[in-house]
Amino acid sequence: MATVIAFDYVFPVIGGDRSNARPGWTMVRNVFGTAFSLSGNIFLTASHVIRAAAAHESFGVCLVEDGVWGVRKIIRHEVFDDLNAGLFEANVPGAKPLRWSATELSMLDSVATVGFPYALEITQAKLNVRAFRGEVVSTKIWEGLSAKPRIYELSFQCPRGLSGAPLWIPGNPPTAVGFIIGNSIMEIVHSEKEESLDSGKTTIYEKTESLRLGIAIQAQAILDRRSDILGTTLREHLHRTSLIAA
Repeated sequence: MATVIAFDYVFPVIGGDRSNARPGWTMVRNVFGTAFSLSGNIFLTASHVIRAAAAHESFGVCLVEDGVWGVRKIIRHEVFDDLNAGLFEANVPGAKPLRWSATELSMLDSVATVGFPYALEITQAKLNVRAFRGEVVSTKIWEGLSAKPRIYELSFQCPRGLSGAPLWIPGNPPTAVGFIIGNSIMEIVHSEKEESLDSGKTTIYEKTESLRLGIAIQAQAILDRRSDILGTTLREHLHRTSLIAA
């Protein structure tokens, strides 16, 4: 995927401080996640991204303007913690919305995402965009959230800062099928014995093995949630803007 396309679709959600030296400027302290457009100035990300960014004096999204990163403030926002989802409004000219599909994918279907994990290089005043591609490992109900939404487990890990990024079917343009919220970590503890012939003693060692898989909320889990910002459900909004397929 070309970088210029990524910058059209995804945007880093930042928190920072107002600059005393340059009025109207924001000193970016961290990138907390990734957001993407639902059309116009309305964006979707993970609720924990909004909460972390909103704890700062200034929070918003960044975009490339005349070859440099600029900050656009978040005007209003709402969160749905039971789905780890959030919407916000920000004036981001040129943001391209994604077409959505609510059809559940199958295991080993190809998926991809792009966003801003570990994006901020403070010393060089840079923000790095990174893309990931892999397969659906499983589809299941996620007990880690109170709404118990259906999720995709992914064959790649989703680092900090990628939360809120769209999960999409690769294409030109891509089709959104959900959004990233983090990782699942599964651990198994097992024992191994080691016997010493000299002393006759047996030593038991415990070892922990872990499996980390990326997690994305499926589109179907969020589409019927009503939003105050949209004034309707996400599904109806996408129908009105001709951005949803079967």
